[in-house]
Amino acid sequence: MNKKGISPLIATVLIIGFTILAAILVINWINDLIGGQTDIQQCQSDAASQCTDYVNLMQYSATQVDDITGNPAPDSIDVKINHLAKNDPDMVMVFLDASGNTLHLVEGATFTNKEYADNFDNTDISGWADVTDVKFLVRASAVYKGEDCNVACGAGTTIGVTEFVAP
Repeated sequence: MNKKGISPLIATVLIIGFTILAAILVINWINDLIGGQTDIQQCQSDAASQCTDYVNLMQYSATQVDDITGNPAPDSIDVKINHLAKNDPDMVMVFLDASGNTLHLVEGATFTNKEYADNFDNTDISGWADVTDVKFLVRASAVYKGEDCNVACGAGTTIGVTEFVAP
């Protein structure tokens, strides 16, 4: 039997070519893996920089309102948020009782001219008369190279509800 194979020179060139191709594939895979993690970190960093503006430039108030004369219990709670940040933040408000239990959660406050104002009563919060504190959580979001990310800006700000009686 007379079998012929490829020449040693061609075999060497093929082996080197396959080795180079495999190395290129591995390098591209590693770059994609590391690059994706870097994009997520950059997105989170951009959102975190917004947090600094939001947290430092916000003012909160929560007031019990007694607008029915002679009623010993408050009728509702007015919540106001003002900010001077460039963009409107994403807000979460948590209404708490004296023990720190969550009575109600409100997400997605809509700002008008850098201000949010709303009134909450028994149609909004069951046990609203037991609300002693309101915790304000700010979330920032960013987009980097098509990656969307959201970051909670710290642990939030908790304020006590003050009493206000309408004259």
